[in-house]
Amino acid sequence: MPRKINNNLQMERNRPVDKFEKSITAGGNPLPIQVSTDQVNVDKLQVNGDMQIKGLASGIKLKDNLDANGKNLMDVGNISTDSITMGEKASAIYDEDDMASNSSNGLSTQQSIKAYVDTHQKHSLQVNFKFEQESAGRTFFRDINAQYDDHDWYESDTEDSTTVGDTASIILYPSISGLIVPFNCKLKGARWVGYSSQNFDNVVHLQTWTGTSVPDNSYGTITATLRETNELTNYKVKHFNQYSALDVSMTSGQMIYPAFQYESGTRIGYYGSVVYLLERA
Repeated sequence: MPRKINNNLQMERNRPVDKFEKSITAGGNPLPIQVSTDQVNVDKLQVNGDMQIKGLASGIKLKDNLDANGKNLMDVGNISTDSITMGEKASAIYDEDDMASNSSNGLSTQQSIKAYVDTHQKHSLQVNFKFEQESAGRTFFRDINAQYDDHDWYESDTEDSTTVGDTASIILYPSISGLIVPFNCKLKGARWVGYSSQNFDNVVHLQTWTGTSVPDNSYGTITATLRETNELTNYKVKHFNQYSALDVSMTSGQMIYPAFQYESGTRIGYYGSVVYLLERA
């Protein structure tokens, strides 16, 4: 007589379960169930310590909610496992803001991913320039009130420093222009690309200053700090491509003021653009 497992499920009596058992029936009909001492197969579902699903041609369909101890799976507080296997084994979870380990099979936390993206987001600011002024001993900041060219440069004070770190009090007529910093960041570099159009000896400096923004409709002054200066000496009808690596902390709303410092010479003519590289802090 067969031994009853429940009202409908039956298994042959006195047969040790040391290999796949194929005579399980329900209501006299065989079931696609195989049982051994260390494994249970239900059709294509195989459970043997780790749960694996083999031979599925069209994926897995779950009806309604998948429960864990009577709870919707999304409401389960913690799911513990030694590893997760999805093609390759995920060996660990890393909380590294700098992603230093560079693991091919480690998972990262949401916080570390956000921190890495926030601190490595880069942005650039660019402005064209035209410089033709010849007043020695002055620094020329960009003036959007130029009569003949939107990118002309006009004197604003008698500051003529070429020492990085020096400060200057810039007279802020409403037309003095700079580049506004869009977020908390570091100013990482400046690239000046242009050419000298005149065949005369002269000495000028390409400069970058930083400071606060221009107050609304103000005729006051701000304090700016010199961050870089590149000397061009006797660039007679010559292209130039100058780069300075910088590391200047800035906050959202501060300004970058590109400038020219004139030293000596005649028939000045410099044209081109400057690009600033920002890295989000």
